Amino acid sequence: MRIRIIRHGEVDYVWGRKLDSEGYDRSCREYDERPIKDSEKRLILAEGEPVFISSLERTFHTARQVFGEGKVRRSKNFDEVPLRSYKDTEKKHSVWVWNVLARVQWLFNCSRQPEIRRLSQQRVKAAIAELEEAGTDCSLVCHRFFMMVLCRELKKAGYKIKKTRMINIKNLDVIEAIK
Repeated sequence: MRIRIIRHGEVDYVWGRKLDSEGYDRSCREYDERPIKDSEKRLILAEGEPVFISSLERTFHTARQVFGEGKVRRSKNFDEVPLRSYKDTEKKHSVWVWNVLARVQWLFNCSRQPEIRRLSQQRVKAAIAELEEAGTDCSLVCHRFFMMVLCRELKKAGYKIKKTRMINIKNLDVIEAIK
């Protein structure tokens, strides 16, 4: 079985330079609601190959741009691992500081984050089961951090991952998992 995992297209959003916790949390919500920019990238689907997407609109629009019109299977199991500010403060930080510290909290299962690592891993296992249930090669349009967690769990499940860089996954990058 081959799973083609694609990161969504570039989101049409400009993050603030320095944000306090309220601004960061608001920006995370706004980012989730913004459309993606147009892209020229196109991929070919095999006959009957299912396309899975997350519940976030940017994956739906990416699937339309990349694969054209066609049926998609939407599931919250493929949603991005959500972020929240690591603490409530009026002190302003760069976005990368907020991102790194929030992901460190996620890594250590800190309840401040909307979804802790253990729950993300459980959700990813359910996502893998959903993909395998299709019983055929498939494509999945999802999100960068989710992709990193997914690829770790796919390796544990016996898949070979065809991608050298797992940290800096760019928009519309494709990773193949083969079993």
